[in-house]
Amino acid sequence: MAIIEIYSKRQARARGEVPDVYTYDDLPPQLRVQIVHIWMDTLGTQNEASICEGPKKAYPDIVNTLCKEYGQYFLAAPQDPFAIRDYFLEMVTFFEREQNVERALDVIELSFQAIDIETRQPRYLSRQNANKIADDAIATLNGCFREHGIGYRYSDGHIIRIDSEFLHSEAVIPALRLLNQTHYAGAQEEFLRAHTHYRGGHGKEALNECLKAFESVMKTICDRRRWTLPFRPTANALIQVCFDNTCQGYQIATLRRHSFSGEQGLGHYARLWFGIEIDIIATPARDSAASSSPYPVHMTIHSVGGNVTVKTRRRPAVNLGHINIDRPLWINTAPVSRKQQISMFVDLAPGQIEALEESRNGEGGLDFALSIAALTEYNGTTDQAYESLLFSVNQSDWLNVLTQIGYSDFLLFEIPAPMSATADADYIGHLRSRTPAHIARAV
Repeated sequence: MAIIEIYSKRQARARGEVPDVYTYDDLPPQLRVQIVHIWMDTLGTQNEASICEGPKKAYPDIVNTLCKEYGQYFLAAPQDPFAIRDYFLEMVTFFEREQNVERALDVIELSFQAIDIETRQPRYLSRQNANKIADDAIATLNGCFREHGIGYRYSDGHIIRIDSEFLHSEAVIPALRLLNQTHYAGAQEEFLRAHTHYRGGHGKEALNECLKAFESVMKTICDRRRWTLPFRPTANALIQVCFDNTCQGYQIATLRRHSFSGEQGLGHYARLWFGIEIDIIATPARDSAASSSPYPVHMTIHSVGGNVTVKTRRRPAVNLGHINIDRPLWINTAPVSRKQQISMFVDLAPGQIEALEESRNGEGGLDFALSIAALTEYNGTTDQAYESLLFSVNQSDWLNVLTQIGYSDFLLFEIPAPMSATADADYIGHLRSRTPAHIARAV
């Protein structure tokens, strides 16, 4: 079930006949047929679906689930309404004909959930290497998606878009538009070769081509701006040239988290507090030899704000909203480094907290990402500065924050208890001893 590098594929790749970027609104017929082959190799063939216990249950479960969700009696109308229902044929026919990509992805998701769970059982077609067959099927599906330039993959029981993984909309498309200019032709060729290697599963070669494209872009920038190139124009050396010739290239501060807490906000809202320590880097004093340097001796930083996202072990990152600073902040750089602490917060609705807990599913902590922006002023010029802060909150600390924001105050759990007085007392005592600290003990 592995993807085979046949001659025609290699020749098409050599001619550059591969998709340039990911697409999301089309599943080509060739891909659909490949997926059906994966089903037959893993879930079972049409014959096995009619006589073997595992496939005989798996295919009807998938078809009936979709019929109920779509409000239909059949996924595909049978040719003979009086014949015994062939669930395998019905599922394949629907999948090959369905024009709605999201519905086609429904079939893929449910079928690979069955592959991921059901086919791993020893009783399913009595396979000795059931886990390997399931793992290979999932890897083959994701390889087929990548080979056809389709921006989806199966991961952790779900079909997910991979624009966040490959930064499709925010990085790939803008980069291709930039590289389409004549003076970036060499970098564009290298960038597209990196795409080709990535879709072929050749990670090392893809990264090598990415580095070449990165270096080519910086060389072009240096050449067009008449900046002196280093003797050995490696990526590190080229980055330094760009930094040395632009004020925006200088780092003025580093950030780290020193506290994280919560409190009840207005109404039913909750407020998360992020304590941040700013390490303000010393600005070097200029001497006569460096008087032409664009680095500002004194800079004022103010108007701090930003955005915060969070992800759990089970779900991709979600945006929590705008992050605010608790009071106006003005920072002046100086020849001596120093530290300064600030507090920033984000207000969350009960539904957001509930969604976080649902995705966390009682397991693990949370990973936060703060994207912070500020205005800088120097020599009569106003510019923008950006910094990111990534940190994790373990489960224990997060449960403490839930208590601080009063999360348990608006959750009610109803648990059936025994009717007899003796059993009831024993039951409640046991329940109290087992109740997590962040759940209200209203028993």
